[in-house]
Amino acid sequence: DIMGVPVGQKTGNIFTRSKVGSLLTSANTGARAYYQGGDDLWKIYNFEFEKNKIVQAFGSESAATRALGTSTDEYAADIVRNTVPNYERVPEVIKEIRKLPFGNFIAFPAEIIRTSANTFGQALKELASDDRAVQEIGMRRLIGFTSTAAVAPAALQKMAMDLTGVSQ
Repeated sequence: DIMGVPVGQKTGNIFTRSKVGSLLTSANTGARAYYQGGDDLWKIYNFEFEKNKIVQAFGSESAATRALGTSTDEYAADIVRNTVPNYERVPEVIKEIRKLPFGNFIAFPAEIIRTSANTFGQALKELASDDRAVQEIGMRRLIGFTSTAAVAPAALQKMAMDLTGVSQ
């Protein structure tokens, strides 16, 4: 017995069995579920948006399915899986780095790099399509990506510098 804790007993178990520990564990579980629900909501929205774009491009869901060689659900799900951040898809090496004291937020930049590359790749694939409507989807995706990756950061920096009176 060391300081009231039996030798070999995990202190985490003692904490989580207490009323305070149980309350905090329950609150943490609820907060995680709420946060995950927000992420899921955006994934569902993106799925419906991507599916609707491709159905409109081909005029109908059956025409889109014939042209794509796969269902519109599979097509949209693949785009969302590859272009929307999903921390379940972070590589194992990144998950291990997260355990280090300086690696707490490494998953976010890793997902931004993965999804940025995939968004750019998806735009190029759509631009290479023989279908004019799909090419237009690719052009809009490329313009959106370029605006987000290059134009917006520079504009925000300039605006912040102007508002605060900071110069180079």
